[in-house]
Amino acid sequence: MKKKLSMLLVIPILLFSQNQTYPDTVILDQGKVIPCIISKLDEEKIILKYGDHDYESGTGIVNVKKIVLDEKGIIYKKTSGFLSDFNSIEKYILKRKTFLAKQKRKQEKAKKKKQFSKNLSQINGKNKKDKYEDENANLNRLSFGIFYVPIYSSNFIFVAENYGSVYPRYVSSNASMIEGQFSYRLTSRMNFTFDIGYTSLYAKIRNETHTDYADGDQYNYGKKNMASIKSVVFNVGFKFYFNDLMNHKVSPYLLIGGGKQIAFYNEENEELFNDTPTSYTVEDNKEEFIKQINSPININCGFGVEYSFNESLSLFSNIRLFNTKYNANYDYRYVSDSQTKNKIVKLESSEINTRIGLGLNFYF
Repeated sequence: MKKKLSMLLVIPILLFSQNQTYPDTVILDQGKVIPCIISKLDEEKIILKYGDHDYESGTGIVNVKKIVLDEKGIIYKKTSGFLSDFNSIEKYILKRKTFLAKQKRKQEKAKKKKQFSKNLSQINGKNKKDKYEDENANLNRLSFGIFYVPIYSSNFIFVAENYGSVYPRYVSSNASMIEGQFSYRLTSRMNFTFDIGYTSLYAKIRNETHTDYADGDQYNYGKKNMASIKSVVFNVGFKFYFNDLMNHKVSPYLLIGGGKQIAFYNEENEELFNDTPTSYTVEDNKEEFIKQINSPININCGFGVEYSFNESLSLFSNIRLFNTKYNANYDYRYVSDSQTKNKIVKLESSEINTRIGLGLNFYF
């Protein structure tokens, strides 16, 4: 009996140490508190349930000082005996036992159903990885990139006038540029790309000449000129990777595409210190001409490498060649009292320039 009683004490203590929660409590004469589930109780013995097994006290309730039954509270004291109607206690224990058994069957049924769904998904290949699929592969389809070109040759074309003759004037500068680049993954090694860039040039000049003659006459002459040109460049194309984009690996790629630049031009001219109307008039399509020659189409190609830190961020660098072409007609008409002059300038040109830069891609 002592062995059975010791088992009754040891098993609950071990289970309690595993942080399991039990609704009932048995307090022994020695003061030990035993959390448990009472599966059966009568006036002589008490049976406790742990897991799927019942454990019977060898000494009955002789050594039990107090019994607390779930929500019913204290139902037994050694000094007072059972504090509630014994039939109602038995019914409560039986009712709870039936409820717990049903709950257990539901849980087992749900567990089996979940396992069946998991097995079915694996059979259908829904949750099963492709045997050729690398767990480090970047599978995100969309990306947004910021591409920085530290220096490149930028050309804007204006119209210059000299004694009635007109000719195009090239303004070249070494500029830097930031592009926004978007891409969509069509396959594991091919992306559709869309780039957008912006550049601008602004100039304002004021010239003044003041002459004082010995006879007291003065001659004042001046001009104020302002010109600004802004351009937006759109490019679409494809990016072809030599191997799948993997985390912590370098992936080389090729680029091919085409696009167009759209220019916006504004010019203002004003003569200073001159209230006398001119004896001639000039008519031209200067602004439209400048817009056309600064709005070329392009085809481009290049190559680069991309290093993926993780599925959301990568570093890339590339070099691209841009072949641009444009054409436009400039119409000029000069009319004075003595003559009328018409000029037509037809301009066709092409240019190849190189852009090298560094950027970041954000995948999502």
